[in-house]
Formats: sequence, C-alpha cells, structure tokens
Amino acid sequence: MRVLLCSPPHGANRPDPFVGVAGALAARGIDADRHLIHGPPPTLPEGTRLIAVSDALHPTTRTALRLAHAARLPAMLLMDGVVEWRNTFRNPRVGPSFLNPAPVHAVACAGGVCAEVLIELGNNAWATGLPRLDAAPRELPAGERLLVATARRPWFDEDERARLTRAIANVRDGAHALGIPVLWRLTCGLGDALGVRNDPRPLPEALADARAVLTTPSTLVLESMLAGRPTGVIDAFGAPVWHETPWVWDAAYQAALPGVLASLLAPDDERVEAHARSLAAMHPADHRSAERVAAVIADLAHDPPRESAPAIVPLTVRPEPVAAIENRPRVLHLVQPDPDAYQPVPVAVFADGTAPASHDWDEHTLFLTDVGVGIPGRVTGRASVCVVERDLDHTERLRIAIEAALALEPTVAVAWDSGLASMVARALSVRGVRAITDARAGDAVPARIETAAAARDLPGPTDAHLNPPDAYRWTKHWADDPARAEAVIREELALAGYRRIVTNPSITCEDVDAAVFTAPVTPEIAERAERLRARGVGVALSPALTEPEWSRLARAARRAQRAGASRIAVYGAGDHTRRAERAFGLGLPIVGFIDDRPAAGSIFGLPVVPMAGSIATLRPDAVILSSDTWEAALWMNAAPLREAGVPVIALYGAESRPAHTRS
Repeated sequence: MRVLLCSPPHGANRPDPFVGVAGALAARGIDADRHLIHGPPPTLPEGTRLIAVSDALHPTTRTALRLAHAARLPAMLLMDGVVEWRNTFRNPRVGPSFLNPAPVHAVACAGGVCAEVLIELGNNAWATGLPRLDAAPRELPAGERLLVATARRPWFDEDERARLTRAIANVRDGAHALGIPVLWRLTCGLGDALGVRNDPRPLPEALADARAVLTTPSTLVLESMLAGRPTGVIDAFGAPVWHETPWVWDAAYQAALPGVLASLLAPDDERVEAHARSLAAMHPADHRSAERVAAVIADLAHDPPRESAPAIVPLTVRPEPVAAIENRPRVLHLVQPDPDAYQPVPVAVFADGTAPASHDWDEHTLFLTDVGVGIPGRVTGRASVCVVERDLDHTERLRIAIEAALALEPTVAVAWDSGLASMVARALSVRGVRAITDARAGDAVPARIETAAAARDLPGPTDAHLNPPDAYRWTKHWADDPARAEAVIREELALAGYRRIVTNPSITCEDVDAAVFTAPVTPEIAERAERLRARGVGVALSPALTEPEWSRLARAARRAQRAGASRIAVYGAGDHTRRAERAFGLGLPIVGFIDDRPAAGSIFGLPVVPMAGSIATLRPDAVILSSDTWEAALWMNAAPLREAGVPVIALYGAESRPAHTRS
C-alpha cells in the first residue's frame, strides 16, 4: 500500500510538516511517496491509496486533491499551523470557502482547540499535534528578556497595519518604562518602522534567551508554550482569539499593558496552572504527533469513507452589466488592486473637469483580482469586480477576465497595471476596442484616451495578451485541461490576426506567422520561441503561457557562460531558488549562493554566503537574481556587485520594474 504526501520544499527556514510521518507509516507497512509543491504537477504512483497535503490552497496541492477526487481516493489535510479567526475569515488571499469545509475527508490539526473549530466549520478533524513541533525545544531554562513577535502576515489591510503598529509601539514604550529588555521578531518591515532591531537568530536560540513571549496569534504561541515560556497574545483588532492563554492583552486598553507585562515575567501559581491547561487544549505535550498523523492516514487508507470529499470549486465572480450614464461612451479602467488595499478607489481621469474632452465620458473601473474576501465588499462608486482565482488554468483566468471586460461594453479600455490588466486591454484591442495598455499616474491619460477614441486603424497581429509581462505572478506551469488551454490560445491568436498558426515549429520554419509550443517548456524550447519572436513570429507557450523558473534561470546562466562567465553566483536562496532546483543539476558553472539572511550554510551542495564578503568568497564573474516577488529589491541591493564590475542578471526585468516594498 502506498500514500502520497504533498508539501512545500523544506529546509532551514521551513521545517518539513510531515517530518517523521513516513517512518511511522513504514512501521505500519505503508510506503510514502513525497511530492514537493513547487515542482511539476503531481501524478499518482501505482498502488496509491490516499493523498495527504499540508496546504489546501496552492495550485499543486489542489491538483493533487483533484486527482484524489477523480480516483475516488481519500484525501487528508495536515494543518501546518494553528487555526486562527482572522486568517480564516479576514485573509483576502484564502477566499470565503477556506476550511469551510476543506476539500478533504479528514483534517489533522494541532490540538483540541483547532479540532473544535474545524468540526464546527463542517470538517472531520483529529487533534494529532504537529509533527514538525515534535522536535521543538521543550522546557528550556529561562532567559532574561521578553520576546515580542508578530505573525508572518500580521495585517490584511492598511487599517489593520496602523492599529498593529500603534499596539507594538505601546509595547515598546511600556517595556522601556518598566526596564524590561526585549527581543524583537517583527515581520513585514514593522521593526524598521518602529526603530527596533530584529533578532536574526533561529527561533530556538531566541526562545532560549527569553523569559516570556508576547505575540500576535500564530503558531509561535504553541512553540513558546512548549518551550516552557509564559506566553501572552496581543489582540490588536478586537477579533475573536481562539487560542487563549492566561495573558490576552486587548490593545484597545493600553492601561492594562503594564500589568500584563509584569505578570508574564513573574507569573503566579494560578496563572502557571492555567497556562498548562491552555497548552494541553492546544497541543499534545508528548513527541508522538507524527505517529498520530500516520494513524489517521492508515485508518483512512484501509477503510476509505464512502462519501465524497467536498468539491474544489475555483472562485469566480463576474460583474453584472452596468448601463452607461445617459448612453455616454465608456472608458473602462482596468486595475489589478493590491489585496491589502483598504479601499480600492475607482479611477476617474475626467472627474475634476480640468481635462478637456470632446466626449462626455462615462468612466467605469473593473478591478481584476484573484482573491475573494474583502475587495468586492469594499468597492464603491462607479466600479465592478471580477474575481478569477489563481487556481484556474491561466488561459481560463484570461478568458474570464476578457469576458468580464466585454460585458461592460467599453469604447476605450485603459490598463493601469502591467500584468493581467494589460493583457486584457490588449485582448480587447484585437476585438475592436481602443486600448491603452500602459497608463501611469501623471501621464497625459485624458489626451491619450481622446486620441485612442479617434483612431480608425486597428492594431496589427499581436501575441502580447498571451505573454504575461508579470511572469513572476503566474506560477502554475501546467493546465488541468491542456486541450482546452491550447484551444483558447489558438482562438486568441486567430482573433489577433494570425493565419498560419503552427505547432512546435523549428527555428528555420518559414511558412508560419504564429507558433504554439505544446511540449513542456525547456531552455531549448524557450530559446527557440525567443528567436522566432525576434523574427516577428507570434509565440504562445501552451498550456500555461509562461516559462518555469528552472528553465528561465538555466537560460540566463547559459547566456552568461557564452559571454565568458565561468563562476556564476545566484543571489537569493529562498523559495524561488528551491523551485528552480532542476537548473542546478545541468552542469552549469554555478559556484554558490548569496543571501541577505543565510539560513543554511549550503543548499544543493553549494555554499550560501551573505552579501558582505561574497565577492571575495565566491569570486563570481556574473550574478543571477533568483526571486520573483522581490527581484526589484534584490536588484537595488546588488548595487555593490555592479559597482565592483560584476554583471548582475535579472530574470524578470527588475531593471525597469519598481521595487516592491514589504507592507
């Protein structure tokens, strides 16, 4: 009997959520195969009787769960953290159906508190404990300082950010007034905003120096309590606190803070006993979580449930048609909003009356988003929302967004984002809608709209709407329905004006004006596509539109090698680099990694060094930036390398993309 365990890549910064489970299953006569979610889509090894995942949202794990549903196999979710109210109901990135219920037959979770919540949400839940905490430090000798921390995503909008910043500032000032030394582990730039220095050490070392812990709700509550630290919870938002300890500080009552701090650092016997009872309800005190998880898996595999698990239904919200004001011609502003934006504001470039216009325009904004919580309810004014979940095949996301825009009957479409909004504007342009694909604040946008409206010539053939300019956002490198994806691509190319559309042509093929590559993208195929595009041939990569990280990195390394580089370093040792693991087995002259906060001495058998001293240590003659979301920030941080004459290569165009700041 076999089972398949799907989880993120694990390393120094990310412990394996299934650690010890494979061994516990082997003792029961069950073989466990592993699939890392940042690799290719999963397949079912012969004899698989169950699929277990540690993430119910990632496209890879959702593909795995669909495989389980199609094969009528039981599926299990191992919660890799605590169930927290705000993350369940307020997090804009998880959607309204998150855990409500989960699309599995069973959920293994940290303890009784989580199990009760999950059962109330309609799940079959077991309080197994978290295997990755089996090895967490227990009952450490007490240090002298107060550890103050925030969750990985400490806020979900600007209002919450302001409230939490005030709360942590009060903790800083209150601890200083009482003479309490503090260790800080603040996230999302909060330490810099408050002028405090984060402790850079691994969590166990920080806990060893702490006498007590004060944190926003997160799994750190369990880790610190298991380490024997009195642990308090900061309630900065007035939300329900499901994992209560004897110390819950409501940040609305600043006067209560000195008493909470004093009691945390010197708890009386009653609080110590209450603390122990709280921990017992949150997580088992023993080291047998992996065995309990294995027992749940074995029971499900041997005696699968007869009923089906809840279906996975990607969230889509299409806007209702909106009549133009007094039948005026419509300018449709296309915006991909920041999901953390507290109040997405409709665009109106003619609203103040200062821009002369030959038409009395009806301005309407269409927000294109992949999250379903928060944004639709916060939009006001002349605006609509189209929600297209990232779990969908990329061609479906594009198709739904195009249909949503067409339903609003625009005369001119204006894209205010270089990603999906720009692709939709280009797709509208091949359908006869006048389009501006690169609007920016401060541009003469009203005049450009007037010019576009007056234009009579339609654009020539273009493949731009099938080549995401923000490839770093499009991380699903496969399609659940590849035949459907290819059909959409061919239809879009035909609409764009291409007539001789050829599948997988050679670089010397002459009778072609558009190429569709359907084989898995490799550096060789990506290079062929690039050369055809340079000849003026339209190109689309089917079924996912984008090149995977490993191929992109390998091509950059080969170009550097052809230019004479013999010692290539990779800047960035995080998730993007681990997703590109395949590139490091191709015999390329990569000598090591540079990272701002090295969490391990080596990965893939190569050294990881800090930026300071990296030139002397690695002696690189080229450096490749390996990050998607943070590439622009890495480009800025790599200035010392460029000043030293070392070429720095960006995979996603950071030279021209503004730095994304952590918020």
